[in-house]
Amino acid sequence: MKRGELKKKQIENYELTKKMVNDFLKKYDRYNALEYSFLWATYNLLSNGKKYFPGKTNPFSTNVKLKKKHAKYFIVFGSVPEKIIKKFRLKGFEDVRLEISNFPIGLPIENRLIFSRKGRVFHNDPEISKDDDLKMYKEIIEDNYFDLKRFENTLDDHFGSFKPSFVILDEDRTKFKRVCVEYFKKKNVKTFIFQHGLTPIDKDNKIPLMNESFVPLIADHFICWGKNSFDFMKNFTSVDNLIIGGNPSYDFHRNFQEKEIDLLFIDQQFIGFEEEFYTAYEEILRYLENNGLDYKIYLRGKYNFNFLKQIVKKGKIIKWKKNGLSYYLQKSKISAGFYSTGLLESLINFRPIMVYDHLDRGNFLGFKNENIAKLFKDEEEFIRFYRMLDESRFNDEEFIGEVKNFVEYFGDESAKIICEKILERL
Repeated sequence: MKRGELKKKQIENYELTKKMVNDFLKKYDRYNALEYSFLWATYNLLSNGKKYFPGKTNPFSTNVKLKKKHAKYFIVFGSVPEKIIKKFRLKGFEDVRLEISNFPIGLPIENRLIFSRKGRVFHNDPEISKDDDLKMYKEIIEDNYFDLKRFENTLDDHFGSFKPSFVILDEDRTKFKRVCVEYFKKKNVKTFIFQHGLTPIDKDNKIPLMNESFVPLIADHFICWGKNSFDFMKNFTSVDNLIIGGNPSYDFHRNFQEKEIDLLFIDQQFIGFEEEFYTAYEEILRYLENNGLDYKIYLRGKYNFNFLKQIVKKGKIIKWKKNGLSYYLQKSKISAGFYSTGLLESLINFRPIMVYDHLDRGNFLGFKNENIAKLFKDEEEFIRFYRMLDESRFNDEEFIGEVKNFVEYFGDESAKIICEKILERL
């Protein structure tokens, strides 16, 4: 399938996915918490013909009740910057972390509440069990619905009579986090989402599940990194629900390590057509090899490792490590990728970037300074832009100005602002 055909088919499948899921949930809104799971499974089925793979059961699952009671506390669920948490500790709050596990026993360990999933449980909904066309949705429900109910009950057992001051999460779209947000909203506990990655700049971007990774907003408030995400989110929710707080995990890094890598390519999780995934990587590897560049591929998670290890030369893959990207960015002249948040981290490390626009989607992330951020679509553009960037000299203000479009505040200043703005809304 040619690129244009692939892009067209993606959009068709994306629109059909949204219609199928919306139609289902209009009829069976009791399963709203599984919306994001339905979207992913449906789009994957339409694109690759892959049926939903049923989950496993954990027959020994049990959850132990939290004994310790905190005088003043808040709940953290997901990857929330530690600097935010520390600011609240300084103000006399304690934090309780929620985690989901497949281990047999869910335990409260110090300030962590680990919920043990039971997994697949037969759930007979007479309204949908007779409809073979909905078999995939029935299987998703069986894998998750009972656990979500158990999770809500566990939250009520632990926190129902002694409520937290607020809840902060990294997103509210996946099932357990959505249930968490909906439960505490019913208890009149304020819920906050800290932005987990780059948002697009155009609400009509037609990129499969890009918008759905952030909206609709279920929580009370969304903490934006900066103006770009604020302008995107205000298309879907009131500006009163939005907070510009920056990102405490980000700060400009100026280390003078020797640049040993010509180009660091930042991996990207793909959904949908495997053909897109294979073609994109085979093309970029050909560009790198044809032009004799010393490169490395930095994995984001482990999504693509099994495929990449078959086609990438030995020693070229760097496995993902928490907070490990910055080290390799510092050792690289230039970084490249598809549309990973790692590209923004490259700019924060004063490294120019190249964005591989392999399906001609345009500059939907909103990079503005073409001196330090180049979009390329083919090998000719790739090597021409690489040489331009390699031969150029940049001043720090170019990078700082570009990053400011995405992130308003950094480090401790960001954590302080987020803390203050949360407290104002309690």
